[in-house]
Amino acid sequence: MWLLRNGRRIRVLLYIDPCWTAEEQWSLFNRYAKGVATGLSSMEAESAAAAAVWKSKWPAISYR
Repeated sequence: MWLLRNGRRIRVLLYIDPCWTAEEQWSLFNRYAKGVATGLSSMEAESAAAAAVWKSKWPAISYR
């Protein structure tokens, strides 16, 4: 359960790739919470957060 700055509480249940480091997992959680706080649905926020972590992990790969 996460408490956002605006006082809203959200439950975070994300699918985490086992090869991700703790830093990448925290990045995922923070990006997800930021997405939900800005009005994205939980599914959209999870997808965007995971994509951002994958892009930062392998920046040379072209994502289309």
